[in-house]
Amino acid sequence: ANRDAVLQRARDAGVSRIVVPAYQPSDWPAVAALPKAHPGQIFAAFGTHPWAVRDTDGDDDRDRDALAQHLQAPGTVALGEIGLDFGDERPPRPRQIALCRAQLVLACDLGLPVILHVHRAHDELLALLAPFAPALRGVIHGWTRSPELAERYLRLGLHLGLGLSILTASHQNARRTAATAPLSRLLLETDAPTAVAQGPLAPHTEPAHTALVARELAQLRNTDAKEMARITAQNAQQLLGLS
Repeated sequence: ANRDAVLQRARDAGVSRIVVPAYQPSDWPAVAALPKAHPGQIFAAFGTHPWAVRDTDGDDDRDRDALAQHLQAPGTVALGEIGLDFGDERPPRPRQIALCRAQLVLACDLGLPVILHVHRAHDELLALLAPFAPALRGVIHGWTRSPELAERYLRLGLHLGLGLSILTASHQNARRTAATAPLSRLLLETDAPTAVAQGPLAPHTEPAHTALVARELAQLRNTDAKEMARITAQNAQQLLGLS
């Protein structure tokens, strides 16, 4: 889609600031250009996602140096996406754990929050994160699990990113968490454009759809949508320093 049109629709929907995480080293330069082109509206995050972990550690030092450089650029607000994914046909688990740990160390060294991806690896990620608490700040992106599991991350001081899953009645765990987790720990997201769009959002997702997440969250918590948008925007501002 045309980027300017996407950004205008976001503004029209009341979405004034957007964080774009880079997924792998080859994406970092393109994402780095976005805050320069759209200052004050687009902010960047950089990291190596578990899906992009290489099978060997030969390039790790070079990648780490490049990552540290990108993370200190204007408009950069977080390190991510990083994390663990122990689904089928993913990179070797020891490599994922080692690279995630190294990136957590870098985030703490630079005083940056992290954006975390986790799939089929909650116990392992919680164990990896625990030594970094309470200094480490961050958000578990795309939360779809139960309030009970959410509480384990909340105890470490982390935030939860709620997205389009709460719009779907079948995602009962995500909706229960949205209704009961501390409001001060919730952020809104869309995972656009990679999230699968369904129903009226098809064929694609985009940042403007964050307004739909805010509206649904307000209904789940029996409050006003504008107030919900204000509070979650304030949460993002405090965690990520958007300005």
